[in-house]
Amino acid sequence: NGYKSKSLFKPSMVKTCMDEYNDLITYLDGDAQLCGNLNEVEGDDFDIGVTLRESDELESEWHQEHMEIVKYINAGVIFFNPTPAARSFVDEWLKCTEEMGNDQMALNKLTCPEHYPEANSISTISGVRIKYFPCAQFNYYYFEEKYEPNIKIMHFKGPVRHFYPFNKTKRLYCRLVVPIKNKIRRLVQF
Repeated sequence: NGYKSKSLFKPSMVKTCMDEYNDLITYLDGDAQLCGNLNEVEGDDFDIGVTLRESDELESEWHQEHMEIVKYINAGVIFFNPTPAARSFVDEWLKCTEEMGNDQMALNKLTCPEHYPEANSISTISGVRIKYFPCAQFNYYYFEEKYEPNIKIMHFKGPVRHFYPFNKTKRLYCRLVVPIKNKIRRLVQF
């Protein structure tokens, strides 16, 4: 595929945590920040919880060109319940990551059904119950598109890294300036 990830350690790090703790494990990339409680994530209806990209994100030119790598799921935030199926999944994710040289591609290969799933839905793939949490709430990186009121985890990845730290000024920018910029952008497109 020509794209090697620098994050090949993720599956083995999660495996170590699962071996040590018998509890819900939340993996966050180093550029992600917890902003609220995760009570909504706790539950026994899934083995693995992944964060589902917004459907309109999939339509961008960049995303279309990189669909094989990024597909529907962002690997910056992942939830693991302490189940035998989750442990088997992590073993398989580790193996696929090593083979593909890319944790994101491996995660998408193991968690994406053929169709784009609904947010908060659950699919069973190879005996593993996968729950699709919305990125807009649990892996928010849409700073230039919209501001969501109930954000639990912010992800300051790539082009939005300059929003960290998310202080009062940046919050006001997202709430007041971004909507105006987007309205102007839509008007100019006509």
